[in-house]
Amino acid sequence: MILAGNENAARTHRRLDQIVETLRAVLRSLRLSPRAASQLAIVTLAFVLGQPDSRSIMLGAGIAFVGEGLRIWSAGFGYRRGQISLRGPYRFVRYPYFLGTILLLAGVVVASRSLVTALFAALVLTWFYQRAVRRDEGRLAEALGPLYSMYKARVSAFMPQLLPAQLPAVPGDTQPFSLRLAVLRGRKRELDVIIAMAATFGLLFATSTLADKRLWQGGVVLFVGLVMGFRFIYYRRSRAA
Repeated sequence: MILAGNENAARTHRRLDQIVETLRAVLRSLRLSPRAASQLAIVTLAFVLGQPDSRSIMLGAGIAFVGEGLRIWSAGFGYRRGQISLRGPYRFVRYPYFLGTILLLAGVVVASRSLVTALFAALVLTWFYQRAVRRDEGRLAEALGPLYSMYKARVSAFMPQLLPAQLPAVPGDTQPFSLRLAVLRGRKRELDVIIAMAATFGLLFATSTLADKRLWQGGVVLFVGLVMGFRFIYYRRSRAA
């Protein structure tokens, strides 16, 4: 009986591994990271399953506005590959950029008024950001040494504190805040996100005015499918060339 249970568990794990590998292969063919794909799925579900109204949209837009502001504040201190900053928002919370992204997507979920979308977003974002924090903590501990232990003890990962932590300066961390860097020129160019956010809430508002949303929601699914199909064909032809 125990052997049969172990065999069934092993078979289930193998099937899950096969599904994960298949999904990874699909995402690679679409040139989408798992995180970007999950965020696209959350927004798509918000359109397809959402029942937004003016109040939910206003509340959701407010939450998303705070999240995007936090992302801009974080990105304005550089956020280049390999760069480490413990200034600005990093003195209030260890992962301000991640927190800003979570708030941004939470705003979309709140605006949609969809319980299924909320549950999906909670599961996916928890899974992704737990993994991201584990990876980032290893990198920071290696780069900062004992300073990171002090930083981790004084500043929460995702719960902002009221007063900034007093921390020693990180060597090379001299980049002043630059709005232009954050919005237009940085590695995380926030202008694209601002445009996407405005379009998302504008379309959610348009959805809230429709008496019958089924045709519109079907159109969203068709549009996303066409875009993904175009990306798949385009990148396959690029590799073949």
